[in-house]
Amino acid sequence: MAEEKRPAFGSRHLSDQQDVFSHNAWDDVEWTDEQSEEANAIIEKQYEHRMSDTKWASTTTTTSSATTTGCIGSFNGSLNYINGGSTFGWTQFSKTYTAAKTQPYLSFGMETDNNRFFFLDDVSVVDITVPGPQLLDNPGFENSTTVATGWTTQSAGCCNANAVQIITTGCRSGTNCVQYQCGPEVTYSFFGQDFAAAIGHTYNISFYLKATGTGETLKSDLPSAWNRFYNVHENKFFKDRQWLFTEFPELLVSNTNTEQVLNILEVGCGVGNSIFPIIRTNNINSNSNVFLYCCDYSSTAIDILKQTSDYNTKYCHGFVYDITSSNPMPFEENSLDFILMIFVLSAIDPSQHDHVIKNLVKYLKPGRGKLLFRDYGLYDMAQLRFKNDKCIEKNLYARSDGTLTYFFQQDQLDELFTRNGLTKEQNLIDRRLQVNRSRQLKMYRIWLQCKYIKA
Repeated sequence: MAEEKRPAFGSRHLSDQQDVFSHNAWDDVEWTDEQSEEANAIIEKQYEHRMSDTKWASTTTTTSSATTTGCIGSFNGSLNYINGGSTFGWTQFSKTYTAAKTQPYLSFGMETDNNRFFFLDDVSVVDITVPGPQLLDNPGFENSTTVATGWTTQSAGCCNANAVQIITTGCRSGTNCVQYQCGPEVTYSFFGQDFAAAIGHTYNISFYLKATGTGETLKSDLPSAWNRFYNVHENKFFKDRQWLFTEFPELLVSNTNTEQVLNILEVGCGVGNSIFPIIRTNNINSNSNVFLYCCDYSSTAIDILKQTSDYNTKYCHGFVYDITSSNPMPFEENSLDFILMIFVLSAIDPSQHDHVIKNLVKYLKPGRGKLLFRDYGLYDMAQLRFKNDKCIEKNLYARSDGTLTYFFQQDQLDELFTRNGLTKEQNLIDRRLQVNRSRQLKMYRIWLQCKYIKA
């Protein structure tokens, strides 16, 4: 398939390299053979140092324990022991301890692996023989910034000290709590402090613990990764896509001459950075002949979307949906005029791409239902920036937050769409050079844009 180029976004074309930093971006940038060879060499090196199968897809187990030991790689002297890979919300654990020394050390030891997270909050030690005040310093971690003041992390022979971090989201109470994350292999981290005790006195030790992630692999933890992403970033990470109407004028519904209701679905809608520009630009209201559906893998994203003032169930329906599943959509097959898929397919394991497209195509109207698609292209700057151990397979990578990204080629997309019942209207490559003028940096972006119609 010959490379098709996107029509010029504007008239800004770089003809003299000396002018490169005179604007923020340039259109239709051609690559030299040397650039292509250099990019390919980077990708080959990434693949050579790809992550282990154990980290990506094999099964492991996870344990946690509250102990009175140091960092010795085992859980001797356990007061409480929790074993298994299941997740659970904030749960209180409580044990009694009879002091055998005047300065015992309370230690929380976590054995975790891969994408397993433990969270600790509201720790308490009180004397129940002679009732008295809280004996721990900073028991709820509120007097902390990046490290837990009054607590120590023992990491010799265990997980590194950075495995114990102060976070400010999802805590049980107050602002702060502690997050444990070791890995990718099974490793330990111990965290604690000593307290003043009277020999022979009995003490009540209590704490709240939460576990997220499967405790198994990056692959099996994907459902949690996007919820964690939106829990952290809410609606502040992605900007509204005002460029949609330049690239996809079909979404300007005034251009569609129909008295029938126009049904549009966006998959992977996130918090509405495409849906809400469509609503606002077209002034969609309860009297419009347009109905918008939007779905996302993340329940957190859909919750945020529904809280936005522009969301109205009279013309928009947001719902949680896994597009790698075969579960039915909340509308009939052959009923959609457009399916919008913006930087979504790249976040899915390529082994599931055929299933995803086949499942979506059945909802498009025969003969005119159209897939509007934009995603990352091979050699995009984002691909070339990945470090060692982030490559899973050729052109598939794991981000640091546990989400995936894949980089496509034009022929590959054409074959994927056509074998699943779509006919090509457009398959373009968009090469741009973005520059950081203050830092004198060049950033080569490559995106693929497609329009395919259901046969």
